[in-house]
Amino acid sequence: MRAEQQTISDRTILLVDDEEDFLWLTGNMLEQAGYRVIQAHDGEEALGLLEKDVPDLVLLDYRMPGRDGLQIAVDVKQRISAVPIIMLTGYAEVESAVEAMKTGVYDYVTKPVDIDDFLSTIKHCLEKQELIEEVVRLRKVLEEFERLITTISTRFINLSSEEIDSGINEALQEIGEFTDVDRSYVFMFLEDGTKAGSTYEWCAESVKPQCQNLKEILIDDELSWFAKRLKNFEVVHLPSVSDLPPEASDVKKYFHRQDVQSLLAIPMTYGGSLVGFLGFDSVRVNKEWTENIITLLRAVGEIFTNALERKHVDEALRESEYYLKGAQAIAHLGHWKLDPETEEVSGSDELFRIFGLTREEATLDAFADVVHPDDREYDLSHIGRGMEFGEPWDIEHRLVLKDGTEKTIHAKGKAITDETGKVIELIGTVLDITERKLEEEEKEKFLIQLQQAQRFEFLGKLAGGIAHEFNNALMAVIGNIQLLEMSLSDSKTDSKTDSKTLRKYCKATKTSTYRMAALTKKLLAYARGGKYVPETISLSDFVKNVLPALQHTLSPDIRLDVDLPGHISHVKADPTQMHMVLSALLSNSDEAIEGEGCIRMSTRNENLDEEFTERHPPLKPGPYVSLTVEDDGRGMDEETKNGVFEPFFTTKFQGRGMGMAAAYGIVDNHGGYISVDSEVGKGTKVVIYLPRGNGGRPQISK
Repeated sequence: MRAEQQTISDRTILLVDDEEDFLWLTGNMLEQAGYRVIQAHDGEEALGLLEKDVPDLVLLDYRMPGRDGLQIAVDVKQRISAVPIIMLTGYAEVESAVEAMKTGVYDYVTKPVDIDDFLSTIKHCLEKQELIEEVVRLRKVLEEFERLITTISTRFINLSSEEIDSGINEALQEIGEFTDVDRSYVFMFLEDGTKAGSTYEWCAESVKPQCQNLKEILIDDELSWFAKRLKNFEVVHLPSVSDLPPEASDVKKYFHRQDVQSLLAIPMTYGGSLVGFLGFDSVRVNKEWTENIITLLRAVGEIFTNALERKHVDEALRESEYYLKGAQAIAHLGHWKLDPETEEVSGSDELFRIFGLTREEATLDAFADVVHPDDREYDLSHIGRGMEFGEPWDIEHRLVLKDGTEKTIHAKGKAITDETGKVIELIGTVLDITERKLEEEEKEKFLIQLQQAQRFEFLGKLAGGIAHEFNNALMAVIGNIQLLEMSLSDSKTDSKTDSKTLRKYCKATKTSTYRMAALTKKLLAYARGGKYVPETISLSDFVKNVLPALQHTLSPDIRLDVDLPGHISHVKADPTQMHMVLSALLSNSDEAIEGEGCIRMSTRNENLDEEFTERHPPLKPGPYVSLTVEDDGRGMDEETKNGVFEPFFTTKFQGRGMGMAAAYGIVDNHGGYISVDSEVGKGTKVVIYLPRGNGGRPQISK
């Protein structure tokens, strides 16, 4: 944009007049004033000279033989429109000269001329012409610069993110050379806005780069005046760094160390935040930028900012895709998209790995061929309903890969529709659950083995308990039989004594036999194989009926409180078996209370929700009737509570034998649930839940 400035003395003047004396006198005067003068005696000669030489000014006499000055002025303007013309005229021709000015003549001078006024008019005319030429030149420069910026903008639209860095460096060179600066650069801030994260720089020949130095400083601390204006989104325009105010002394010292004479810094913003600045330095001469140029350079800053943001987004997207691929590979999860019209499938790398296909085989038929033959119709029917009706699906099915490998996948899909409801594409995911299925199978095998081991452990305890109970009963039977034998062999015993003694021994033998039969019933209840006879009963009425028979078994120091509403719903249960359950619960409460105490019994209608049943499997949500037996005995610790339903489990203060185990088996066989809540020193609460009405399990009717 620099141009060599011409002085007035460099100018050429074409002097046209038919008077020889005027030509000679005026010509000498102009030459003495430093102008170069060419002369013509008439219009034709003047037009001929214009073919050889282009003057900076034409002095034209208005009245000449042949064609007058007005006609000649029109011809001159047609040949060289930009050349200014001053008309020379007598006093009587002033009106004609004014008319000539309307056609483009710059001014007129009357004869005889006043030398000072004459030279002053010429000088002003040439100065004005210089200004006009400068404006024209600047306008052309601006137009060229606009074309350059447009070219750069268009180029950046087509750049890939990998080409943006080189594109910025190339643009900085083009702009730097066009604007005739010594250094152009882009300085991008880190997220904290205090230091540079990346820079781009172009330097003219023999000019040292400086961006690396700028990256190493804390701009807020060392260039505070400069940083403050940038953060206010102000353009920092310094035609002369030396003219900076005292408060900017740190900026002046820094840029003087870099040999910077003039500086232009344009803030680069994105999303309302300062992200960097576009800078231009002049180190050889002072330089000033026009507002129009600054406006265009602002546009360049926006081009660079948008390009760098696009690069950042693309890099983040590539990184995200990289980690997504890795995550999908780890999770064995693939995603897909199906075009209903072409039946072409696109998707992630993991999708094709799961199905053992290549991207060249991305058709619905190819994927369907991999589905297990027994599952293919099931799978395709869901896809078909998705295409036709837009129905989503969530299914599991098997695959058989080309190499014979079998897999199990969890497939989800849904339809995407347009504004009319037409299905335009299907999207979904597939999760390879083969390993999970194998683990579940192994886990199931392990659980079966564990259950078998636990069953054997229980059977061991059961066998020991049975042996103990039967030994006790058999000892009584055998002992009484032996006593009978001894009585019968003693001949001295009278008949009355024999009869009484025999009845005593028979009664003892009968009692032991009943004990053995009762033990057998409990074993059957625990094993869930007993013969039940269910009836529709009210738990409130049932407890009222059996309580008198059970109450005499309790300690006389124990008080029994009952709350048995009459409106309780009916349940289907075997009264005999429930009698056994209630007996076991009262017996345990009785033994848990030391000295005086209280046992509370109550019945209630219950509606169990999902939240409750999820915590108490295998209960299902619905209506139940509860029977609660609560005591204020010594209670149980966690370990004791966890073993309360084991056969022949016993503690110092807890029941013995098969009672609670049998109770658990009976309640469970009725489709119910029994819970125990206890804490040492705070007593025990047992709650039985039975389904209302006909809610029992099918085997109850056996």
